[in-house]
Amino acid sequence: MDGKGLSRDVIDWFEVDPDLTGSGLSASIVHQGRIVPPNGYSVSYPAFGLHKSGAGVIGFTITNSRATVAGGYPSAALMEFDETAPTGGIIVSGHGFTSDDGFTGCGAPGPGTVGRWGDYGAAVVDAVTGYIYTANEMIPDPSLFARGHYANWGTFITQIY
Repeated sequence: MDGKGLSRDVIDWFEVDPDLTGSGLSASIVHQGRIVPPNGYSVSYPAFGLHKSGAGVIGFTITNSRATVAGGYPSAALMEFDETAPTGGIIVSGHGFTSDDGFTGCGAPGPGTVGRWGDYGAAVVDAVTGYIYTANEMIPDPSLFARGHYANWGTFITQIY
């Protein structure tokens, strides 16, 4: 549930300041927040790619049941992040082409059921160039990318900065 009582996935994030002393490890939350997409959307599998300054991006998958809107079918997306919080709006970097075909549904009878995704997001900063790369799940155009034997989802890699 999001903060408005709608049944959808949101991203809760937090920055922790750890402290290791002779008596043990403790931590305090420095900044925290929630990424709530527009009504009708869900977001999942976030990953931060941040420079030493704390600025960078948070990449994730965004879903909606309509391909005619930005972030329609499962798509790769991101938000820029300053030193304390996300800035600006959601940017769809890899537009999804169709819906999950459900073929990977665990224990399901076949296509048309809820499918099993890879359940991941990744981000990394290239120390030499400063570029940030995110890798997020999406449903690619089957005319451009070969469909896997058991699933039609894929990974979209975004280069930022």
